Amino acid sequence: MAPDQNETTDERTGARIVRLTPSAGLHYHQYCYGQWIAPDCRALLVFRYRELRRDSPIDLYRVNTDGTGYELVAENAGWSTISVDGKFVFAGTAGGILRIPLSGGKSDTVFRSDSYRGMSANAQTRDGQFLFCHAFGERGHELVRVQLDTGNAKVLFQTDYLMHLHLHDEGRGRLLATVRPPGLEWGIYTFDVDGKDFRKLPFTRSTNHFASLGCTGKVITTVHSGGNAIEIGTPGDAFAEVLVEGEGFWHPTADSTGEWVACDTNWPDTGLMLVHVPTRRFRVLCFTGTSGGHPQWAHAHLRMSPDASYVVFDSDKSGITQTYAVFVPPEFKAELRG
Repeated sequence: MAPDQNETTDERTGARIVRLTPSAGLHYHQYCYGQWIAPDCRALLVFRYRELRRDSPIDLYRVNTDGTGYELVAENAGWSTISVDGKFVFAGTAGGILRIPLSGGKSDTVFRSDSYRGMSANAQTRDGQFLFCHAFGERGHELVRVQLDTGNAKVLFQTDYLMHLHLHDEGRGRLLATVRPPGLEWGIYTFDVDGKDFRKLPFTRSTNHFASLGCTGKVITTVHSGGNAIEIGTPGDAFAEVLVEGEGFWHPTADSTGEWVACDTNWPDTGLMLVHVPTRRFRVLCFTGTSGGHPQWAHAHLRMSPDASYVVFDSDKSGITQTYAVFVPPEFKAELRG
């Protein structure tokens, strides 16, 4: 099923916007959880509420970035990741992880455990060897590493808090999350693939919305206390630096190189901003129209494609949340590069 009349132009900036999901049903994407944009940037994953109620079953769909190819991947799925070769989806379920062909087909079980209430597939190493999963149950939150060629799983650590777990530094051996590591204080940390060598980010004003700055090894976050800004931090450093300031920056995201950042705004909403990191210049890319209210599906929750050609966002501007992609005009990049 393909969306009808799914392409528009932003009235104030002229940027092209494609509604990726059908108008029937509440949809949203995975924000910073998982590698859910395909390596070739032509397809991505979205969730759909099966019914319009808060406790509805949630199903996982794939869709092309032109709004075609909308197809069911898995029912009752959690946070999921597209494999590094672009062929499979690792889908989280209540008791384990499924591997499903991205193009459709029969699934197989990668890992299963009856001791968890839920699992998410958050990150796969670039060599394809390991899948990192956030599991939660009676023991609290656990980081589980699954070796994909054998199916062997190892709990790397347990904690009472683990959130926003994803791959860091384009998969060069580290992960990133908000976590309370064993014996350490709560914070935003990077750590290695053995669940060790925790390095805290020097963020003292963070909204807890953050993202890896591509392959640079740095992390970006938004701040509201003491002035609105996007900050850049290096794990283990004592201080963060301001990248840009002056707008109500909210959910940041970056491309794979770290040259480009996108960030929505709120309180007030002055638009979805495109930021050029080297020049520290920014401009409005489009207006999402999202209400920014209490439900998470009322937040834009941006994700920039690895090649910086588009930014995916959610919006309830139609009255029911849908997922959109705004494509970055080349002239916008030329303007900001100066």
